[in-house]
Amino acid sequence: MDNITKEQIKKIANSMYLSLTDQEIDALFVEFPSFLHKIELLNDVDGIDECDEMVFPFEGQLGDLHEDKEGEPLTKKEVLELASKTKADQISLPKVVK
Repeated sequence: MDNITKEQIKKIANSMYLSLTDQEIDALFVEFPSFLHKIELLNDVDGIDECDEMVFPFEGQLGDLHEDKEGEPLTKKEVLELASKTKADQISLPKVVK
């Protein structure tokens, strides 16, 4: 994929639910060879295949969490009033799966 086209960048962005402007696509098109080179450098690191992937690389960042406290649940009416978009007495969410 050394020679990527702007159309391929658009297709990749759309598959990730990203809407890019023409300027952003132009910038990615210019930077893409550098991006590929960096990936190749990472792939050349000895033992990279044996490394575990990191979902959250920072340990000890749980200090902001607090204990859950039981309380009265919200009514359906209260929940619907808090929702930004509702439809037929349900919370309406954008489609995220093709």
